[in-house]
This record gives sequence, structure tokens and C-alpha cells, in this order.
Amino acid sequence: MSVNTSIIYDQNIQPAYVRTVARDITEKKKMEAKIIHAQRIDSIGNLAGGIAHDFNNVLTAILGQRRS
Repeated sequence: MSVNTSIIYDQNIQPAYVRTVARDITEKKKMEAKIIHAQRIDSIGNLAGGIAHDFNNVLTAILGQRRS
């Protein structure tokens, strides 16, 4: 729940009303959680790709020396 309140003043600059707006932000929170999850999965994929690339470079160097 998101709540926003403000005071509305009359002509004599005296508080006359209080305006309150309440919003249900359940769907917004669910979407934020999905986005965070997707970003984590993407980060893990990038990390795994980088490790695989580094491993391939080392493996290529080792195999290249054995063939010579």
C-alpha cells in the first residue's frame, strides 16, 4: 500500500481538508521482483560465459603446447 496525504487550506490559510490517496502497489512489487530475478539470472549467465571463455583460453594454450 502506498499512501500520500496533503493538507488543503482555505482562503484564510487555515487547514480545511486533508486529502489522502491510497494505492495498491501489489502488482508493481511483483513486477519489480520478476525484474530483479531476471537481472540475477542474466548476471549468472554472463559470469558463466566469462569463466567458460577463460577456461577455453587456458585449455587452448595447454593443448597447443602438447601438439608442438
